[in-house]
Amino acid sequence: MSANQEMRQQAELLREFVHEGCSKDKSDELQQLLACIEAWEQEPQRLEELRRLQEENAKLKENLKKLRAAQQTKDTAYMSSRLRDALRE
Repeated sequence: MSANQEMRQQAELLREFVHEGCSKDKSDELQQLLACIEAWEQEPQRLEELRRLQEENAKLKENLKKLRAAQQTKDTAYMSSRLRDALRE
C-alpha cells in the first residue's frame, strides 16, 4: 500500500471516528475538524506541487538571468559599433 493510499485510509477512519463521537449540536466544530482532516489528507499532493513550483521557479530565474546577460551583451555590442561609427566620421 502506498503512503498516499495509507493516508487516505487513515483520513477516512478519522472521519468515521469524528462523526461517531460528535454530537449534532456541535456541527460547526465538526465541520472545522473535518476540514482539518481534509487538509491533512491532501498534504502530500500540496507538498509535491510546492516542490514542482519551486523547481519551475528556479528554472525561470536561471532563464531570466541568461536573458538579461544576453541583452546586456547585445546592448554593449550595439553601443560599441555606434561608437566606432562616430569615431570614423
